[in-house]
Order: sequence, then structure tokens, then C-alpha cells
Amino acid sequence: MNNTLLEKDELSLYDYVKARNMISDIFKLFKYLKRIDDKICIPRITIDYRVRYEQFVPVKTSVVENFVLKNLMLESKLEFQRKQLLSKITIALRKLNDLEMQIFDPNLYEEFNLTI
Repeated sequence: MNNTLLEKDELSLYDYVKARNMISDIFKLFKYLKRIDDKICIPRITIDYRVRYEQFVPVKTSVVENFVLKNLMLESKLEFQRKQLLSKITIALRKLNDLEMQIFDPNLYEEFNLTI
């Protein structure tokens, strides 16, 4: 190999034939995997010799699954808001004195399982 840009000792540091064979083996493996599983994308070598892995997995969305997840998220959000509201009510009732407490019905505490 005659190269005017690189010296002979720099060229002898690397075994280019072995590296090329390793890369071709890797790409053969990817092509084999591509035949087995269609979701696997073969990596590409860019102009500046970087390997770019493209990963694309098709996602199928279910209408029923989306509806259930939306309702579960809404319910958990409402449950959090309920807990915040009950804690605020409990804090407010704890600040009342005895005369003010007589105005409220004790059944309210039992209905919401509140303790004062």
C-alpha cells in the first residue's frame, strides 16, 4: 500500500483487512437478524464514518387501552384532590373552639371517617 499522507509505521499499527472482515461479519449478522425479525434496523455508516443505529418499533395503540388508562389517571387525580380537600377540612375543623364545634353535626365526622 502506497500512501503519501501516512507513514509506514502508522499504517502498520492497524490491520485493515481484519477490521474490514469484522465489520462485514457484523453486518452479515444484522442482515440475518433482519430476516428473522422485521423490526430490527441495520445500522448505517455515515459520511464521517460514524455508525448510526436506527431503532424503530411500530407501536399499535388500542382504543380500549387508551380509554382505561385515561380513566385510571383521571380517577387517581380525583383521589389526590379528595385527599387534599379532606386534609384541609380536618385542619380547619381542628382550629374551631368548643362553641363553634357545637354548630357542626358529629355525624359529619363519622361519614367522612374524620378524627378530631
